[in-house]
Amino acid sequence: RYGMPLVPLVIAAAAPFLVVLMVHDIAQLADLYALGVTGAVAINLGTSSTNFHLEMRSWERSCMMALAGIMLLSWSTIAWEKPHALAFAGVVLGCGLGARLVAHHYRQIPEWMLARVQRYLPTVTPVNAIAATRTAPKEAGTPTYRPETRLLVATRHNLKLLRFAVEEARLRHAELFVLFVRHIAVTAMGSSHAPDAEADVESQLLFDVAKTTAAEAGVPVRLLYAVSSDVADIILDMAVTYSAELLILGATQRGALWRTMQGDVIREVARYLPGSTSLLIHA
Repeated sequence: RYGMPLVPLVIAAAAPFLVVLMVHDIAQLADLYALGVTGAVAINLGTSSTNFHLEMRSWERSCMMALAGIMLLSWSTIAWEKPHALAFAGVVLGCGLGARLVAHHYRQIPEWMLARVQRYLPTVTPVNAIAATRTAPKEAGTPTYRPETRLLVATRHNLKLLRFAVEEARLRHAELFVLFVRHIAVTAMGSSHAPDAEADVESQLLFDVAKTTAAEAGVPVRLLYAVSSDVADIILDMAVTYSAELLILGATQRGALWRTMQGDVIREVARYLPGSTSLLIHA
């Protein structure tokens, strides 16, 4: 429901469990751990220090590059002295990348196997999984007025909030933007396919109700679809992008534990919302 498929979750939990069962020597386990940690830190430091789009002082960047070099030397030393750890890391990477290749191209694999000539892998356009993807504007019915302002309502299944937003837009002679945010707690790394609103059943049900309700009230409506791990950030982005004069949100229905771990969306939106946009919380 929140972006973590069940099968990979089981595999990720079972893999270290099996490694502990197979390797009883604590020293060997430490070797496997040290190789992975030094490699991950070296990659993190190296890519961050060589990314000149990041604002960083020269001495900070130099120190980070030096640390990346030290970690790379440490990784190389461990890989040379502990070949079993290097072999283990290679197996893990090979299995992971192989499974990723199969998951992204499972439909093309039979064609590749039956092809008589060598065929290159198709190019996949990288897509940022936490970036918003917007559907084309959809008009619902003929509006009874010419919009004078813009309203944005963000909801997933609160039909009462949606009807309130439609009525508020009608009273204000406003154009209504309905935003559906699909929250993904675990984002995919690397290239992935662009999220498709047409394949999201829950969003289509909400959009159908929005179009019908807006058409009955004679309110012009636009439908927006976004996928992100940060709901508040996407709401703010949409409000600024479409110059919404009023942002309508429903009262938080999450429990105290969820708000403590994930943060309160309304609080984050209210904190960074520009002064040109008013916030209306409907309970």
